[in-house]
Amino acid sequence: MLTKKTINDVEISPSIVEDSRSNGYELTNFPQVQQLAAKWLQDKEIEIYTEVNERQFGRLKSTEKDGDGNQIMHYHNVFHARLTGNNDPILIVKLKLSDKVNVAPNLFVAYISDHNQMFGRPYEKDDPRRMREIRTANSDKLP
Repeated sequence: MLTKKTINDVEISPSIVEDSRSNGYELTNFPQVQQLAAKWLQDKEIEIYTEVNERQFGRLKSTEKDGDGNQIMHYHNVFHARLTGNNDPILIVKLKLSDKVNVAPNLFVAYISDHNQMFGRPYEKDDPRRMREIRTANSDKLP
């Protein structure tokens, strides 16, 4: 199901270059990041999809649940957008709630990553300690 959320502004992480590079991605190789930020800022909303057939450039998928549907506390209000087609890399963003009443959240554009670095490799998914390490390392880069 496709849902829309209103946003107030788009913020770019001051460490997006370094954090993306630490994941093996050079920001300068992905002009799509700037295109997406401009689109979201202009639209003042984001579209969140849940079904594969709803996937398209500019839409976000929630990162809050694992493949079994379990909540991931480290990834609360975290989403990802595909930068090139149906695969990696992905752009990690977070809704930053406002302290003010009746003000839409800002969209914080954090860094470029990929599915293995965000969600673990297949052989890591059954290791709770390793998954906690992966999720903590990623959430430490978020506001």
